[in-house]
Amino acid sequence: MKFQHPGYLFFLFFLIVPIIIHLYSFRQYKTFYFSSIIFLKNIDQETKSIRKLKHLLILISRLLVVLFLVVTFCQPFIPLKNNSHQNTGNVIAIYIDNSFSMSQLGVEGQLLSQAKEQAKKIINQAPIGSRILLFTNELSAFEEQFTSKINLLNRLDKIKIQSFSTPITKVIDRIQNIVTNHKEISSLNSKQYIYFSDFQNNSAIRKVKIKEKKQSYFYPLQLTPQTKGNVAIDSVWFNEPNFKIKVNNELHVKVSNYGEEDCSNLEVVLDINKTKRTVFVDLKAGNSKDITINYTDYQSGIKQGKIHINDKNLDFDDDYFFTYEVLPYSSILIINGEDANGAVNQVYSLDKYYRLSEVKYGSFLPDDLKNKQLVVLNGLKEINQGLAISLKNFQRKGGSLVLFPSKDADLQSWNSFLSRIGISGIGKFEKKWLECEKPSIESPFYKGVFEQNPKNILLPKVKGYYSINNNFNSSILSLQNKKPLWVKQNTSYLYTSLLDSLGSTIVSNSLFPVILLRIAELSQQKMDISHRLGSENRIQIYPTNSSNTSSKSVTPYHLKNEVLDLIPYSEEINNENFISLVGLQHYQGLKQGLYLLENENYKTNIALNYTREESNIKSLNSDEIVALFDGVDSKHLNYTSIESGTELLKVDLEKPQEFWRIFLFLALIFVLTEMALTRFMK
Repeated sequence: MKFQHPGYLFFLFFLIVPIIIHLYSFRQYKTFYFSSIIFLKNIDQETKSIRKLKHLLILISRLLVVLFLVVTFCQPFIPLKNNSHQNTGNVIAIYIDNSFSMSQLGVEGQLLSQAKEQAKKIINQAPIGSRILLFTNELSAFEEQFTSKINLLNRLDKIKIQSFSTPITKVIDRIQNIVTNHKEISSLNSKQYIYFSDFQNNSAIRKVKIKEKKQSYFYPLQLTPQTKGNVAIDSVWFNEPNFKIKVNNELHVKVSNYGEEDCSNLEVVLDINKTKRTVFVDLKAGNSKDITINYTDYQSGIKQGKIHINDKNLDFDDDYFFTYEVLPYSSILIINGEDANGAVNQVYSLDKYYRLSEVKYGSFLPDDLKNKQLVVLNGLKEINQGLAISLKNFQRKGGSLVLFPSKDADLQSWNSFLSRIGISGIGKFEKKWLECEKPSIESPFYKGVFEQNPKNILLPKVKGYYSINNNFNSSILSLQNKKPLWVKQNTSYLYTSLLDSLGSTIVSNSLFPVILLRIAELSQQKMDISHRLGSENRIQIYPTNSSNTSSKSVTPYHLKNEVLDLIPYSEEINNENFISLVGLQHYQGLKQGLYLLENENYKTNIALNYTREESNIKSLNSDEIVALFDGVDSKHLNYTSIESGTELLKVDLEKPQEFWRIFLFLALIFVLTEMALTRFMK
């Protein structure tokens, strides 16, 4: 056993005080004369014996009180045992949570700043020979390297709030694996883990399997903000998938109050097209609200917008960026076969927004696909190899396809093409009169099409259909025998029956133009209006159809704004193009905002937003934090809540097993004993 403050042992000198009191506390006696004092002598001898015993017990109690109080102030502990190997000292692994939630304000500044200051004290006071590792949410290989105290202190100063977070359970498990598997420190007996975090409850609570319970000591240190409140913009979306000039846009904004106090007159500002719209909203604690903002685009082109709120707490989720494109028109190409039906042309000719082009199957050229958003195969008997390749490249670049086979379709050529676009193929045409089922208006395809649920809708009938396997995303129209009539696979829409009036009544039914126009709408906006940093591993991009469809770009993509020019990782999967932003926010300082994505053949705008996982500022309580460490007893686990920056943080790196509380308790016991002896012992 050792003492943290051995200098206090000097106060053992005060043990002489109870002894002096004991020696000089004799009473003065008066002499009385009696004729016979034999009986009194016997009584006096018995009384003196009891009195001596009582005084002795009181003296011992007082001496022990002083002794235990002095030992308490010396703070005794059992030091960690170094092993006999050449490597001596203990391992100290310090984790500092630098996620957004640590930007909350404590009593004396930001929680992250408080954690860094306390970590500096630990590093400066670490015993000679200690191996120290410093981790953040990055948990990179660089952080697994040992370095000097000076370098550690410099790294501490450079730690800043980052846009990515790591679940605390993953942190505990990851750091433990790094330390236990490290070659340089695996032979050391003692390993100490210190966690500075607010322990935000943003993921499911699960226990972490601790490998070395006897040799490891854990110090979860929870930093508590001064006020617990946050209002965030959770998400932004539009009702319609495409955007037109002089047509009202209905923008929806979901705002959530994660705090414990109601919010009144919160200002929600839309900034787009050099104009602003402002809405004021009241929001109760713990509630969310969907806010609708209406505005109109009067010119075509790329639109870049931002939603902003003023929140005095966390500010990373006060902005939400989005972008989209308003096209002056939509170009549609119809490739007519021998069994082409003129109803398709009539539907798209009703709206001047659609610019329609028609070409016969035998006259098709790949250049016909330039600047087109939608291609309709109208009554084709076969699809040759050249057309199949051109259509696949067209779809890869974001184009949509509507497929109407003819009554004498060449199943071999059709199935060869369908396999290219992800549909298993069609079988023999089965003749049978069947009525369609009522479409599900809750399907994403019909979202916003019907103002209310139609009750007495007239459903079309078909005389037969091509059988098809269930290898497709969804069925937008089905038959009464549960067979699909119109299927959707990604951006391809296959009609499994015939359009002629002898084969079905679909062309004369109101659902036919509804479905065709809806497909045209969905063919417009391909890129999402925004993307989440850290939560999306891949972002699909659509190379422009204005370039040669047979050419493939070999130049890298650049992600740019006013201050950054990054090259994201790009890849092609199943002839579809993706970029990945994973890692860029770690090392390149990628932040939320509006960016230009381009190479020599392609250019578009994308909006990036921080993930909202950190918006909910609810934290784990002490019992939940302790429960994270599976099976670790109280001797090896020391939870501390840091509610004030002025509190003295004591992480005892050499003395995890302290006994001063035991000596303080013993001092109290003997104080009570002395009082009991004085009062009750006669």
